Amino acid sequence: MDWMWIQLISLLLSLFFLTLSIRLIIKMDFFSDKRNYGWQAVRSDSIARTRLQKAWKVVLKKITLPDSGAWKEAVLLADNEFDEVIRSSGYRGASPEERLMLVDESAIANISKIRALRAELLPSLTNEEASLDYEKAKELLREYRRAFKQLGMMK
Repeated sequence: MDWMWIQLISLLLSLFFLTLSIRLIIKMDFFSDKRNYGWQAVRSDSIARTRLQKAWKVVLKKITLPDSGAWKEAVLLADNEFDEVIRSSGYRGASPEERLMLVDESAIANISKIRALRAELLPSLTNEEASLDYEKAKELLREYRRAFKQLGMMK
């Protein structure tokens, strides 16, 4: 009979300390940074890749249209997606141009070509009256695609 009481008391004490430990972990929010990191890892890996794939399909549709305005939209969309990728990779800057200048050749091999083509096409992209050179736009999109592949965002 004495052993039964001792076992019951030890069981109750164990349950009490177990619930106390769980409540303390919840109150301290001990795993919050681990949850946030896990979500960021999943987001950057699968959600961003899926979003980029969908946007790239739109870019390819727009670049095949005969309208110069659609070409501009395609290049701007690809440029925005590229900016989003380099921003999420940790390059901080006030503008897309600043972020583009921070990227090193060791991170993206063709970044100098992207910078040059983008600088050449930017005046015609921002001006609605100016026409866009189709071959230069296609070349910039090819370089963006090569960079996305190098970063593992595209197959």
